[in-house]
Amino acid sequence: MGSPAFNFSRNLDFLNQAGSLGFKVAGTVDQQVGAALLKDTPFPDRTIRFGDMKLEASTASPIVFSRQGGDKISFSAKGGAFAGAGVYVNASELLKDLPAGQFASPALDFEAAPGDFLAAVRWGYDASATASGAMALGAAGSATIQAQESADGLFAVVRRLPKATGARTLIQSVADSWLLPRQIRSVEDLAPGTWLLAEVLGSVQVKLGAALGYDFNWVREVGLGQLKGDIGLRVQLGLATAIGFKAAGRCVVVVSRESGEKTLRLRVLRVKSRQLDFALNASAAVKAVDTLLPRDADDLVKAVFGVHGEQILKDIAVVQKWTDVKKPLPELLAAAGVDGAEELIARIAGIEVSELAARVDEALNRVAEFTRKWEDLPHTVSSAILRLASGKPAIAEVKEIAAALAAADKAALEKLLKERLSRIDFPSTPAGQLIEAIANGPALALLLKPLTEVKSVAEKVLGVLDGSEIESVFARFQTYLEERLNFDAILQPLSKASFKTLDGLLRKRLADFLGKQNLDFEDLDRIRGAINVVIGRRQEFYEKALEAIHRRYTFDLAYAFQKSSENQALLDATFDFSQDPAGVRTFFEHALAGDFDFVFTNHHPRVKLNLAELSHNIRRQSHTDVTLPFMSRSMGHMNDSLATARVEEQDGRVVAYRLETSDKVANNQRTSVLSLSMALSAAGFEAGQVRVHQKKLDLTYSSVFVRRDMTRKQLASALEPIAVACFPNQLKDLDHYVDFIDRRTEEAIPATPTTLGNGVVALQAVLPEGAAAAAGACWLALPSDKKDPVYRDMSMAIQMRLKKLLHESYFTEPERYHNLVPAQVLLAYCSMPPRVDAGMSNPPYWDTANEQEVSAMLGKDQTVKKMQDLLKKAEALLKDTGDAGQYKPRDAGRILGSVSPRDPRLRGLLFVEFEIISHAFQAGLKMAQFKEKSAKPQGAVVALAEFGAKLTTAFNQEVVNMYVGDSVRAIGTALFLAATRAIAPPHLAAALSGASALLTIEFAKPGAPFDTQAVLNKGRLPDGLAVVSESVAEIV
Repeated sequence: MGSPAFNFSRNLDFLNQAGSLGFKVAGTVDQQVGAALLKDTPFPDRTIRFGDMKLEASTASPIVFSRQGGDKISFSAKGGAFAGAGVYVNASELLKDLPAGQFASPALDFEAAPGDFLAAVRWGYDASATASGAMALGAAGSATIQAQESADGLFAVVRRLPKATGARTLIQSVADSWLLPRQIRSVEDLAPGTWLLAEVLGSVQVKLGAALGYDFNWVREVGLGQLKGDIGLRVQLGLATAIGFKAAGRCVVVVSRESGEKTLRLRVLRVKSRQLDFALNASAAVKAVDTLLPRDADDLVKAVFGVHGEQILKDIAVVQKWTDVKKPLPELLAAAGVDGAEELIARIAGIEVSELAARVDEALNRVAEFTRKWEDLPHTVSSAILRLASGKPAIAEVKEIAAALAAADKAALEKLLKERLSRIDFPSTPAGQLIEAIANGPALALLLKPLTEVKSVAEKVLGVLDGSEIESVFARFQTYLEERLNFDAILQPLSKASFKTLDGLLRKRLADFLGKQNLDFEDLDRIRGAINVVIGRRQEFYEKALEAIHRRYTFDLAYAFQKSSENQALLDATFDFSQDPAGVRTFFEHALAGDFDFVFTNHHPRVKLNLAELSHNIRRQSHTDVTLPFMSRSMGHMNDSLATARVEEQDGRVVAYRLETSDKVANNQRTSVLSLSMALSAAGFEAGQVRVHQKKLDLTYSSVFVRRDMTRKQLASALEPIAVACFPNQLKDLDHYVDFIDRRTEEAIPATPTTLGNGVVALQAVLPEGAAAAAGACWLALPSDKKDPVYRDMSMAIQMRLKKLLHESYFTEPERYHNLVPAQVLLAYCSMPPRVDAGMSNPPYWDTANEQEVSAMLGKDQTVKKMQDLLKKAEALLKDTGDAGQYKPRDAGRILGSVSPRDPRLRGLLFVEFEIISHAFQAGLKMAQFKEKSAKPQGAVVALAEFGAKLTTAFNQEVVNMYVGDSVRAIGTALFLAATRAIAPPHLAAALSGASALLTIEFAKPGAPFDTQAVLNKGRLPDGLAVVSESVAEIV
């Protein structure tokens, strides 16, 4: 356009002189904008978006900032997709265009006054150019960037300046404020009304991409047909937002000086999960699909274009801020980016649009009260209610179950679950969906939550569905969504006259999508093209997202191992340099350097922690995939452990710790997932006596077994360890229960004499609240001394319980004894008494690698006595069979003598025992280390994450057995309880008797589609496809 370049005049010491030392406007701009830049007159009083004023470096070389020590950040000469200058009238539009809505609002507020512009320069930096690039950007730089080659990180400088400022002067002021957060040394380095934003890439999103073989740039890989240029990019960004809810893991460092005060504010903001205001929850990778994505592909399309019900409710909640009666409602809505919502507000308030101006107080009070109550609901609960809202019978059932929960005591809650879980269609009922939403997982997980929390959420549901005005507001909102905020009106032929009758908010959302202030009649073809492309390919996009979330690997023959640790922080702190600037600067520099131990646990009167959170994530995964002409077998393992520490001010500084861990083992037919969570708090830093409170360890287990043409024998094998470990009362006679299932399938699926049908066996188990509290107290009490007798007790208990469970799971029918040598080897192993040698303390076990020691154990009197007991059981089961003579109790010594200490089956059994004990022992030491370091959060979160990883690995991945097969992992929860009882004081042991469990068995209708991977992922058959459905619940 011919406008001179904007050369940097400040911060030149930080620039690499060999690169470009400024930038210029690229391409064409609006005539008024171009004239203002040439003449240095004020910009027109309207928003000028980044896409309207694109930038590039002043020369062909990139803009390079460097820091002492040699690391550099390179801003590409052409600017990439991000580069542009923008002038904004209100903050909400700027946040959307950065785009920052998923990490900033409401954490970031630019506070623009009516006479000010928000002027910004946005650029992409090369995140792959340097491994230490994040360090140059700010606090989150304590983690190394591990980005894909093409990754661009977002960087932006924002200035608040008077609208009367000349256009060139205004953009030059922004340019002169460009420096990296880590280059700030004093409050004078930033002019008042300045914000620096730097995105840090390479955390969960990029590493997940590496594990999958692609990252979430898949939207660009898929392509968008005929859409090109800006509109194609906007569709891509929209889809990335809608689908990447839980996948995103980026951080944004923000350093600002928001006023003339000598105060700097530092924020490290993690990209938010779907509509949630807390940090990324890595364990969500193993939760239900609808916590990761919109409910279905159609909801995905709505989310892309910004008209999903949850998005609308979040936006109109701005009416809660309406306190100035003199401020016109349209101005309030426009400032929040929801201009055009006047009709929506009037309709849901129950008044005519023509009456809104006169009755604005009444309308806004109704809407504000409703949105406040809606926001008070947990996200999973509000989502469930919104999904069910279109049916009056569904809402009636939701109200009924909410009322029951609100009034329930512990006994009533257990009774309610027993009754409801007996219905096989329970998960698909409105009551089932609400209970699972409150539990934020399987219905049994409700038993994990404190009763007061369950009752509180139920009361909040009743507060929205109260049968009075609030419920009426909600009903009118749902009607408005269905009638006015849908795409049908756009996709049908429209005249100019009918175009004007389209809903104002719908027009605004579609205009935002196109990057325009308003949607014109002439834009209809463009917007229809975009909608049709996304609608036409919505299932493709949706299925690809599901594939990514469930980590489906596609190696022909490969083995891969990965261990990654992620350190990320959330921080919001203000540093007042007006007094003791040297002391405040010390805190500021520690924070910028990522030394959060210092900031978390030390105090300075001029340093305020508005929010401080530190997290450590450990992810270990392995995968084996074998494809041969006669078989295809896949086995994957994922352990994900996330520990966080958050600072709270409660009569002194308190650090609240939280741990979320999951261990998942999966193959072509089976998944096994063990998850745990803990919430702890540490206090007493000032006195030097740190105390840990809120001792509770929530544990859940789930497994799914899917098989085409499942036989009776396969069903029995899958159920054997489940019955022994989880259903000691309900499934005492497993053979009788399998006969019952056999008869049911024979009646429902005729003409299949050799098989039961295409089936799925799903198990869910949870520790009740009392057991969770006792378990947490026990593990938190473990010492750091490796030789403490408590670890010996733990090892002995695991050895005894493992042998008992394996024996009871395997020797369930006579034919298991028919293969003589394998059966006798397992009997020999199960006869060995528990042992811990005095010299063995890492872990507390014995030398099973020494053949002489193993031979000696096989010959011990205790072993012979136990073998005699086991042979008596075998003799009783084998009565009147040909194998009975091989298992006489008097032959116990002879049988033990025939077992070689070198037998690979015996060595495998002993090795598994060693691995379980080793990981459980290491978990105990890590918990002790956490306690010792709880005053130093950066070290404490590492130890806590390691504890979760070790413990779940011990009682899930390491529980393997060649005799029982993969279903043996169902005994992991029973092993955990045995280990915990061994370390428990007498007053806690009684609470650790068992876990509550739910078993579901389904068989598909003959001829119904049966996608084993989809069923495995979901844990049950799709609605309407089951012809046989049975469930068993055991509530402890």
